[in-house]
Amino acid sequence: MNKKITKVVFNSDVDDWSHDTSVFDTKISNKSNLCFLIEDTNNNKFGGVFTGFVKVTNKFVVNDNTFIFSLTRNGKFEQKKYQVRPKGGAFHLYSKNDQNKKLFAFGYGQINDYDICVFKKGVNDNHCHQHKFAAKEGDLIDGKTFTPKRIVVYQLVDN
Repeated sequence: MNKKITKVVFNSDVDDWSHDTSVFDTKISNKSNLCFLIEDTNNNKFGGVFTGFVKVTNKFVVNDNTFIFSLTRNGKFEQKKYQVRPKGGAFHLYSKNDQNKKLFAFGYGQINDYDICVFKKGVNDNHCHQHKFAAKEGDLIDGKTFTPKRIVVYQLVDN
């Protein structure tokens, strides 16, 4: 994948991602080639890249070009990329209208269990449980849960 960042589509420092008023789904819907970067309170930076077309479907989208990544672990630079396994449920965007407390997820494992699951602001169920991507437990964060400090979604274009 040879792409570069062109613009910020969503930034949790300025854009609303609260339960009833989130603009997250409207900011990223109908776009493709997006990089989701999560920074947590333990100085981990990780996320995923979804190259498919984003739409609110209330189901996971299969896309074999999707991957998750780790940039820093506990503040230390450790760049790693993990591909989705073939025909794995790659990405899911949740709508603010369906009363779901989730924001987005990468990799569907079991009911309410995802490779990366980010909930709306103030909901403390964010977690990483490796299922559909090549990462192992602990490759993205320490333990299984995290608290987001910042979420940024970037638009990518061909380099």
